[in-house]
Amino acid sequence: MKILVIGQGAREHAIIHQLHKENVNHKLFCWPGNPGIAKKAELIIGNYNDFSYVKTILQIHHFNLVIIGPENPLALGLADFIQSLGVPVFGPSMKAAQLESSKIYAKQFMKSANIPTAKFWIVNSTEEGIHFAENLPGPYVLKQDGLCAGKGVTIHEDLLSLELKLNEHFKKSKNPILLEEFLIGNELSYLVLVNNHQFQSLPISQDYKRKFDHNVGPNTGGMGAIAPIQINFDLEESIVENLVKPTINQLKRNQISYQGVLYFGVICTVSGPMLIEYNARFGDPEAQAVLPLLDGNWSEVFLKVALQKELEHLKWKNMHVAVVNAVTKDYAENENFGLYLTEGFMHFESDSSYLLCASIEEKNKQIFAKTGRVASGVGISDSLSKALDLAYSSLKNIKWHGKFFRTDIGYTNKPLNSLQNNKEILL
Repeated sequence: MKILVIGQGAREHAIIHQLHKENVNHKLFCWPGNPGIAKKAELIIGNYNDFSYVKTILQIHHFNLVIIGPENPLALGLADFIQSLGVPVFGPSMKAAQLESSKIYAKQFMKSANIPTAKFWIVNSTEEGIHFAENLPGPYVLKQDGLCAGKGVTIHEDLLSLELKLNEHFKKSKNPILLEEFLIGNELSYLVLVNNHQFQSLPISQDYKRKFDHNVGPNTGGMGAIAPIQINFDLEESIVENLVKPTINQLKRNQISYQGVLYFGVICTVSGPMLIEYNARFGDPEAQAVLPLLDGNWSEVFLKVALQKELEHLKWKNMHVAVVNAVTKDYAENENFGLYLTEGFMHFESDSSYLLCASIEEKNKQIFAKTGRVASGVGISDSLSKALDLAYSSLKNIKWHGKFFRTDIGYTNKPLNSLQNNKEILL
């Protein structure tokens, strides 16, 4: 099968890695990819947001399947365009991708579907935001409406901090911003494959968004992840019945077809699981943690979803996966791009441990970081502790001045269970 993966980060490298491992004669392409991906797929040069150029590329290569990794091309309607050319595509339409591309649309969608979520207010000025917040106990959550690469959320302990952030926002933009109540609980990532109006759950994962150990510091796109997370049957049933099914039903009511993966950012509170956000694609780093667990071929799964064919019940390996992201020291703050990385780190790989390249590039046979994320170290084993050891050991293969990663990924995790007496979350 001739397969094109669109994107250039560790998520796309993870997809290519799994497709390359299949005992099938695939011909793999990635657009634009990165030097690590180039070891396993042919890279395509050019702008995939130029739809006329996309058409030319598709006419040249005659792909059997296109998989769209990042959120931006989905929000711009790339899946719609590719599908209009008769090429099967794994990735939702522009209309469906609004669940991620507009936080305001997503919250209004949740409200229409009666999905438990944080109370929210659409704010059009600093004064309005402070007026709403005065009736709330702190902290206060602000969310930018558009795509922000996982870094559009800020949490403010007091009204003064909130006011400063609102002033900063409205000096730069006339766009509204979301104010939400702060929810207390433990988060998990619940991903489902959506095949039009049918769905199938993937192994539950947990990512670590804060930059520093003990979950402090600025929000990032993700510092690491582990999978699978074991939760009580009652808790998972509540997630499915109260969050997932109402979402699928609301898509049907709105006549929105969906073919791809849908990410539910869930927080388990004393009142039960509540929905924080949607992503209209695989999370990064959740993809790196979940993809290796399939006991089967992802190419078959992706193609069936793209063609809206019914999926057989998926089987999963009885294994654990840990992912630790290595980033530049200024990641999510004042990022310093263009850092030189040691040569040869991309060649490290075994069945149980490997590196997935994020935003890197090659110049004059040398490797440089394009953005703050550099690589994901992946470990796979029959226990979480062994998987974590392998993931951390893999990062020794990358060296540069200011290399940074969290040292507590997975070690602070305990299984999530159902709520006891509605008074505490058992961790």
